[in-house]
Amino acid sequence: MPLRKVNLDKAEKMASLLIKNNPENPTFLDTYAWVLYVRGKYKDAKKVMEKVISTGHASATHLEHYGDILFKLGDVNTAVQQWEKARGQNANHEPLDTKIANRRVYE
Repeated sequence: MPLRKVNLDKAEKMASLLIKNNPENPTFLDTYAWVLYVRGKYKDAKKVMEKVISTGHASATHLEHYGDILFKLGDVNTAVQQWEKARGQNANHEPLDTKIANRRVYE
């Protein structure tokens, strides 16, 4: 389910509190990182997603989000590598195939 782009300040505060109380939960960390991403706080989002990746429980969605963040930070090659890893975990995902083929994020 995509993040609605409303009340992002409140969403960031709530997600921050959520991960404060659940600092190792990859789903909650991903939610917080994605709120930061939508708000344009790419460096902060990257730090949070790196924590998700370090848990060893990163899903295809987590890897795709990490790639999107890296892309926004200008690291296109590493972004594509993350998208390819995500693709390896997700057998049928046309939007991800498009990102990989065109080496860009679509919003």
